[in-house]
Amino acid sequence: MGELLRANIRAHSRRYTATALAVAISMAFVVVALALSSGLNASLTKSVRQQYEGVDAVVALNYDDPSERPLNEYIAVVEGVDGVDSVREFGYGYWDIRTSDGKVSPSVSVAHAQELVSGSLPSGPDQLALSQANADALGVGVGDSVTAQSAWGDEDQHTLQVSGILESSGGTTSGTDTVASAQALRAVDPTFEPNALYVAGSGELTAAIESAIDDPGVTVQSGADAMDEDLTQMQLGQGTMTVFMLVFPVIALAVAAIVVSTTFRIIFEQRRRELALLRTLGATSRQVRGMIRGETLLVGAVSSLIGIVVGAVLGSFVLVWIDVADGLSEGFAMQDLGQMAIVWIVGTLLTFLIGTRPARSVTQVSPIEALVPLDAEAAKRSHKVRVVVGTSIVAVSLAGLYFGIDMGEDIGFLVAFASGVFGFIGALLVCSVILPKVTYLFGAPFRSVVGIMARSNTVRNPERTGSTGTAIILGVTLITTMAVAAGSMRETLLTEVDSHRPYDLVATSSGISENVVDRVNGTEGVDTAVEVRGTDGTLSGNTLTLGDPAKATEDDQTVAVLAQPDLNSVAHSTVPVIESGEARVPSYLDLDSLEVCGDTQCEELAVTQDEDTDQILISPEDFDRVTDSSSIREIYVKLADDADATEVQNSLTSMDENLDVGGAAAERAMYTQMINTVLLVIVGLLAVSVLVALVGVANTLSLSVFERTRENGLLRALGLTKKQMKRMLVLEATLIAGSSAIIGVALGIFFGWVGTLAMPFDVAQTVIVIPWLQVIGVVAVAILAAIVASMMPGRKAAKVSPVEALAA
Repeated sequence: MGELLRANIRAHSRRYTATALAVAISMAFVVVALALSSGLNASLTKSVRQQYEGVDAVVALNYDDPSERPLNEYIAVVEGVDGVDSVREFGYGYWDIRTSDGKVSPSVSVAHAQELVSGSLPSGPDQLALSQANADALGVGVGDSVTAQSAWGDEDQHTLQVSGILESSGGTTSGTDTVASAQALRAVDPTFEPNALYVAGSGELTAAIESAIDDPGVTVQSGADAMDEDLTQMQLGQGTMTVFMLVFPVIALAVAAIVVSTTFRIIFEQRRRELALLRTLGATSRQVRGMIRGETLLVGAVSSLIGIVVGAVLGSFVLVWIDVADGLSEGFAMQDLGQMAIVWIVGTLLTFLIGTRPARSVTQVSPIEALVPLDAEAAKRSHKVRVVVGTSIVAVSLAGLYFGIDMGEDIGFLVAFASGVFGFIGALLVCSVILPKVTYLFGAPFRSVVGIMARSNTVRNPERTGSTGTAIILGVTLITTMAVAAGSMRETLLTEVDSHRPYDLVATSSGISENVVDRVNGTEGVDTAVEVRGTDGTLSGNTLTLGDPAKATEDDQTVAVLAQPDLNSVAHSTVPVIESGEARVPSYLDLDSLEVCGDTQCEELAVTQDEDTDQILISPEDFDRVTDSSSIREIYVKLADDADATEVQNSLTSMDENLDVGGAAAERAMYTQMINTVLLVIVGLLAVSVLVALVGVANTLSLSVFERTRENGLLRALGLTKKQMKRMLVLEATLIAGSSAIIGVALGIFFGWVGTLAMPFDVAQTVIVIPWLQVIGVVAVAILAAIVASMMPGRKAAKVSPVEALAA
């Protein structure tokens, strides 16, 4: 049987090619995901070890019962302990860093053992090291100067020199890839307090330091123990990320299982006569079954091995590309050989188990039954059980979705998610049965001879069409679901931002020069700018006196007064207009009425309490009636549709160092970029599933061509040309892929819609968006790819001459 096994593999290698390809792609996908997870784990581990390099003890606050004293007050105590060589602070601050070219707002950590691109780590109170991305955004290099200020804006600006450039973490201009000394952090923000004290020394430091501090609000542990705790926490998070990353390869694996199962079933049905002949020549059913299982085992083992090798190479390239590994050799070293061995075993066993059922069903047929021509055996099986089970599952899941959405919050989302997965499985069961009929109806417009034959071919073997189309439905549904969910989440978040922060950018200062307003209007990317004038006033009881606050008494309050015009021209949502005779005041002032007095007259104004303002807002008409003295305090800016929010913000900031520019544009751009990036990654990962499904389309058509060799020969003999033969196969693939993609889109829109409704968002309104351009793109790609997949089988069918085909 061993020699026969090898002969069969050689004889049927072309039939097994697509099966092996589907398995190899799936296994490569799994290995790449594991490689990425292992590489990131190795990189984070290296970062943690660098952080604790040379640290023998760590002093930190006990957050269950923290000390009332900041840790920096214990530095002198720790330095006085025998065996202590040095003590350094570790912590974070948040800065606004500016140059004439722009502004960034990173978190800044105390420098330790970060790797540098150039220069050196900061050592004094007037130095810092920037990431490459931050340095590029600010237009500076080693030796250049920047100004830094606490992000809370309460402190003066400090001039610092760039001592070094660090590697960027994913090319971001924020994050902890900017470092400075503890003295610099405290100089920029005097409220800075360290998170921990890192101690270097020798001897029994932990017990000695704990005894010297003698404060239950402070914990002391060895550097090794502190590092192990951080590594443990990191590995827990890494495990969660690995599970998330493996979701997509598992989806591709599920699609591959459908493709492989369909392929094996078709191959073994086509070999019924061959297997029956072996039975008549003396081979037992057990021997034939063992031979087929050997073939499936060999196909699974070889294809899985190929996939693992390809995945390891691709994984190394990915790790180098994302700057986790410095070279391919390091990328290979980061991958776990044990994990690869497990993947190989899983791929081999999965292929073997999938092939077991069709092998058993074929070998159970008697030789006499098997020798009956295959066409005479084409009896349609009833799928009523599958439809009933699938429909029942869908009904239960719909109820679960309703209750999950109605329940809300995290538990409701989990109920809805589980119900959605359950319902998707039921929908696939129903679709696998109804898809051939849907495909047949989908082909109704094609009334030519070629169209009628292609349409009829899709229902001649419903099981094959159903299985192949189901694989496409699975991939398209998931991609469409993510597109609808991402688009809806983006619009929901942007609508929420617009309702609370309706302005793109707001430039504020105690006094803005008139020429700055003209320059803002002329800035590239600015669509409209509206100035708001104002002055300072003194509030005594219910009387607001505009003018010099220096004249105020101790009982008076100083408050800014703004003449707010109609800002709807620069707002993304409707903004209430302050009418003449009305004043909007902060709710904490608790005023019932307000008399505003200026250098010309006084006005009695009705009061409206507002929790969202800390200034008194009146209409420009009332403001002009009571005073002639004012300055520009704010400029509200609406950006052009194609403007880059960060670039415009940097341009406005560079106009005046006292000008503080903020607003919702950067937040809006952040949400858009974040969701688009996640969507791009997820769609890219899910695209592998569609690729595997299309391999199944090509394989199904190839096997169909082989199965219909005599029929195709007869068609050629009756006058069907080579071009018509190719066109028939292309149209057959188009009908299967097109109908499957449309069903997948319908399911994807539904699941994306209900998934968005179930998301635990704390928003006033959930906005559902269907990105039709993306949806149409998914359908077009699926159909075009199916057409490409049909070309090789079509070319093969057209090459066979009518005489050869009829003799087969």
